[in-house]
Amino acid sequence: MNNHPSVRPQTRERVLRAIAELDYRPGPSLRRAAPTPARS
Repeated sequence: MNNHPSVRPQTRERVLRAIAELDYRPGPSLRRAAPTPARS
């Protein structure tokens, strides 16, 4: 989860709960595809 401001708190909580219940872990390919912070 990237804590996007447009996601409602209720939705965020439901998703986090599902992640915990399913023991979800992103695979290596998804971690590589994750956005990186902008360099300044």
